Amino acid sequence: MFEPTVETGYDYLMQLQAYSGVTFGETDLELVHELYLARKAFAGDAGAQTELDAVASLLAQLQISDARAALLALTNPALPGDLNGDGFVGIADLNLVLGNWNQNVAPGDWLLGDPSGDGYVGIADLNVVLGYWNTGTPPAGAVVPEPASFGLMMAVSALTLCRDFVRK
Repeated sequence: MFEPTVETGYDYLMQLQAYSGVTFGETDLELVHELYLARKAFAGDAGAQTELDAVASLLAQLQISDARAALLALTNPALPGDLNGDGFVGIADLNLVLGNWNQNVAPGDWLLGDPSGDGYVGIADLNVVLGYWNTGTPPAGAVVPEPASFGLMMAVSALTLCRDFVRK
């Protein structure tokens, strides 16, 4: 079995593909990993899992560009800052950024909190989320914080950032 590793990346799979004469590239192999990450991110969302099943089916049929487009539509929302794809920029999106704070991720991986697309979850990503804060349509039953709580949240975020900066 050949799998990507931290040490060798996709090198062995690429060599196997070259030997067998298939024309798929490394970005096509990475799409399978992106599907895996999306499955983890949407673990409790049956509707998203159904859409991810369709992506997996497209991959099995070697319809790579269709699979990529379908996965992108699910994982990269039209509303910047809406990292979880619920149509609203709120605390769940902020938690994705803060939960992966100071981590290197695949560039532009919204599901891991990188809407800035720089491959690092940090202040640029926090700025995207906060720049679109409280926009969109809240999910049914969601509690939208009052404007005063936004200031409190900003203060806590600033203190957290300062604490992390001082530790370095």
